[in-house]
Amino acid sequence: MAVDSSGDLPPFDRSGRVDSGGFSEIFKDPDHPDRLIKVFKYPLIGSDAERFHRLLDVRDWVRPSDVATLTSRFAWPIEWWGDNTGITAFSMSEAAPSCWFMVTVAGRTIKTLLQVKYLENAAWWRRRAVSSEPPDLSSDYRRELAIDWIDTIETLHNNGLAFGDISSNNICANLSASPTVYIFDVDSIGLPAEVEASQVRTIDWDAPEGLDATSRDRSLAALLVWRLFTEARTSYPKQSEQHHLDAVGATSIANHLEAAFTSGDADALCEVANGLRRLRSDEIASAALDRAVRTHCARFIRREAEYGSNARFVTANLEACKQLEFEQAIDEATHAERKRLVGRAAFAHPGYELDVRPDTGAYVRPTSVGQLRDLIYDAEFERLATNLATQGLGDLETDPWLPRAIQHALVMASQPAVEIVESDGRATISWPWPEASYVNAVVIDVTAVRHHLSREVVVRHAGDQTGIAVIESQTPLDGKVVLRLAAKSRSGRVFAGSEKSAADFTIAIPVTAARRLASTVRVASHHDAAEEPLRVQDPVQVAADLERQRHAVKLQRRRRIANVAAALIAAAGIGLFGWKILPVLLWETQPTQAVFASDRDGDWEIYVRRHGGAVEQLTFNDHDDRNPVWHPSGRFVAFESTYDGDWELLRMNADGTDVRSYTFNTAADADMAWNRPKPIPRWDLGNG
Repeated sequence: MAVDSSGDLPPFDRSGRVDSGGFSEIFKDPDHPDRLIKVFKYPLIGSDAERFHRLLDVRDWVRPSDVATLTSRFAWPIEWWGDNTGITAFSMSEAAPSCWFMVTVAGRTIKTLLQVKYLENAAWWRRRAVSSEPPDLSSDYRRELAIDWIDTIETLHNNGLAFGDISSNNICANLSASPTVYIFDVDSIGLPAEVEASQVRTIDWDAPEGLDATSRDRSLAALLVWRLFTEARTSYPKQSEQHHLDAVGATSIANHLEAAFTSGDADALCEVANGLRRLRSDEIASAALDRAVRTHCARFIRREAEYGSNARFVTANLEACKQLEFEQAIDEATHAERKRLVGRAAFAHPGYELDVRPDTGAYVRPTSVGQLRDLIYDAEFERLATNLATQGLGDLETDPWLPRAIQHALVMASQPAVEIVESDGRATISWPWPEASYVNAVVIDVTAVRHHLSREVVVRHAGDQTGIAVIESQTPLDGKVVLRLAAKSRSGRVFAGSEKSAADFTIAIPVTAARRLASTVRVASHHDAAEEPLRVQDPVQVAADLERQRHAVKLQRRRRIANVAAALIAAAGIGLFGWKILPVLLWETQPTQAVFASDRDGDWEIYVRRHGGAVEQLTFNDHDDRNPVWHPSGRFVAFESTYDGDWELLRMNADGTDVRSYTFNTAADADMAWNRPKPIPRWDLGNG
């Protein structure tokens, strides 16, 4: 069950903004000094809200050791604000003080997060604008950081989730005694199918084509390790270049890094972490085992003890394996057997915390065919349906017994009545959602005179009490709506019930102009030989699409109004003061000199074509400089640069000297534009 909203967003100082991006802004939480509040510019609704609630509910479906990893290594959501219409904001933990450092660039010293981009680019620290020394990270420290990073991303995958947007910009290093990672932008985390659909990508972080979302995560995870070790920002793993790993003593893992990058293979990436564990000194290995023992978690202990050689490691490994076998038996047990095993857990292996998947209200998730059949024999149909809807059943979803079991559960949920409201060109269907939480979708079929016209799956979103769908037709139509309750798995599979609710509808007047909607299902109407389309749509998703369209229209309208107002003011000024003011109002330009960017020297640099056609290079460095813009006076050139790892705005003289940075932060800054200079009163209005 989703975590309830915390109500109204608490008042906070909006002038104290911590960060800003294209979709959200981040502020300090006034009630919790160690937290931040992320406020969305547009509320999360529909499938985006459902995806977010899954993260909020993590303790309901993830084992305790994985919860500890996810909530300590990610800026995981803690509480949220909003209502039934959408999520407007959420709170998250702020990065620990040991994640921050001081850096001086272009004479400005700031405190910023130690993103991995600062650790993977040795050339950046040698630039003239950078006067700080790089953080002192030993080879051992970098190896431990890489181990923690791989363990973290695999924990995400083990729970059926993918990250998607992996790059050195959204991962930082925690400079504590035991190196760990801290990862931002958790709202990009989702099911593999959701991550693939979002298509979020970062420049210079390219995985091989053809990989699914989880494999792409592993590929980019290997790439991050490679760049962390080689300190070469644009390099890619190649065994032929394993000498670049000499500095951190990790040449032995070069082949595994290349294999993990090219294939996204889980075993190859795990072997990278295990290979790094084998490179530990006895002191570092003992310290890692000590930390694991303090957690009382068999999974952590076995992970660190498996590659030790002395008697302490061997003993710890054997005991941890026994506990893991016991925990696996609990995870795979039937409900009655689980109770018995949990009851003797404290006596079976004292010293360990029981680390099994949660029993969410006695709904035990089956993990084997035998366990699934036991639950069906015991008529635990609602239990199975709840597991299917909240956690998914993995490979068991293809079991031939499962559809009938889910149908029995849906019968117990009570079939709702369907109401239809007819209007010009459309019919609106509504129904009450049952109290049973496992009913998280309906299947709607539209028929007419023995013809099946359309089928649409409408998903239930968090907080929904009533479901709504809209039928639109461009031709007159007499038809019938048939609605069946359904349980939708996290894998995307839909299990529909056998009972039906039906209602007739009539669309008498066609819609004059049908809108194009992403959620539209297009099928042919049997009334017209030209096969005019019929539409069945989910208005919640439609609302999200229309809100984005409205925002784009508002921005365009504001630009037009601003342009017209500027033209009117200029015309009024010319009418009042004469044409002598015109040269001052117009910007001075350099029409015979063109400034442009080119990658002719291997990376993007700024060039200018002088009078007569001669081309002169203005910037000389090993990072990208792009999108130059002349100052109105022709004295300066503004441009975008990745000199600090992300895009910043800079300015230089027209001859390439005196380069200065206008921005320095962790966000991407682009689209530089100059303000109109103030007119200088150098004319005599009285003696025109």
